[in-house]
Amino acid sequence: MTDEVRGLIRELPAGLAANAALHVRATEDGAIEVDARELTVEGFNGGGEAVGQLGLAVGPGDSLAFRDTDLDLRNFDLEYIRGFMDTLPVAGRVTGSFRATGPEEHLRVELDVLLRDSLVEGWPESRIRGGGHLLLGAGDLVFEEFAVDSTRLDLGTLRTLLPSIALKGELRATGTLRGPWREMQFEGELRHRDSSGPESALRGSWRVDGRGDPVGVWADVQLDSLRFAGLRPSYPAIPIDGNFAGRVVLGGYMDSLGIEGRLAGPAGVMSLDGAVILHAGRLGTHPLRIEASQLDLHALRGDLPVSTLRGEAVVSGVTTERGAPVWSVELAVARSRIEDVPLDSVRATLGIADTLLLVDTLSLWAPGIRWRDLWCGAASFRGPVTSDRSSIHRRAGAVAGASFRPTGFGVRRRGA
Repeated sequence: MTDEVRGLIRELPAGLAANAALHVRATEDGAIEVDARELTVEGFNGGGEAVGQLGLAVGPGDSLAFRDTDLDLRNFDLEYIRGFMDTLPVAGRVTGSFRATGPEEHLRVELDVLLRDSLVEGWPESRIRGGGHLLLGAGDLVFEEFAVDSTRLDLGTLRTLLPSIALKGELRATGTLRGPWREMQFEGELRHRDSSGPESALRGSWRVDGRGDPVGVWADVQLDSLRFAGLRPSYPAIPIDGNFAGRVVLGGYMDSLGIEGRLAGPAGVMSLDGAVILHAGRLGTHPLRIEASQLDLHALRGDLPVSTLRGEAVVSGVTTERGAPVWSVELAVARSRIEDVPLDSVRATLGIADTLLLVDTLSLWAPGIRWRDLWCGAASFRGPVTSDRSSIHRRAGAVAGASFRPTGFGVRRRGA
């Protein structure tokens, strides 16, 4: 039993059944060296098993070092090793290989384990594979050039570490971790997928500040594929589909995350500059300038018309999980086309408040049409304003000098 040697090594948990060829030596500087070969440790109440070799050097004082430790873990309860790694930020059961050597302030670790997270409902699984140096103790866990290879992390586990992260599904990571785990830096490739949805892939560098709420993110990434349909389960208010690639730079905290980038895909080209809100069940911007060219609305959302648009929009607002959406849009469209209708120019100031579309100003220039202040008024939505289809009904409107009714995507004078 581990109780028999806990007087020598207080970090050992009590009550475990263990068998090993054990060699213990006291050094001249007051350290105790333990070498356990052919080790088998069995946890109580089905707490799993560890088999292999354990080498420890305890002391002098509070110092601790591993020496050529090589263990095969089989559904092993992480609580049994928390005495050696009290800053470990996860809990649950692990299965796989663990190797460690060196002092706790510069510990060389290699691991390939499957983690079942007991802190998340359903005990989701994450695969952690990598190697490098860790700094343990001082109330923190610090990565020192720790390389991860094909690691698969369930995002429910990530939310136990960084609660304000709303992204669901799983991340696959290959790259290098540096820094304290609450302020870690990552350089490499990330892939995101939620269930059977499409995968998004990006590569670059990230820095995270998870010491408080909201979380901070600073990143410079190249998007190989950004698929909005795969993000919608996490952010249901996203109103579009489409696949884009390009470069994006992020900086700030999730309640006002600065963004600058250029994205291109089958739906066209978009440049972004402003700030987005991705925090506490809120999705929004304040403000975000979007410049578009060759933009096809139908490629972004199947119930919108085929188009070739060029122009810009300045968007501000927020949608929450329970509250009514409130948005404002300043729109300026240059020479474009919607289906077979050519447009020379469109200027509009729009708003969304709950289920109302508010039109402050709308002016249109097209072949045969030169109307300013074309429509001011409101339209009501049938159903909530979400990424699903909503019916729009005009409630009030006025044309400068003439009444009108919409016909397709053009405008015809009454009686024409």
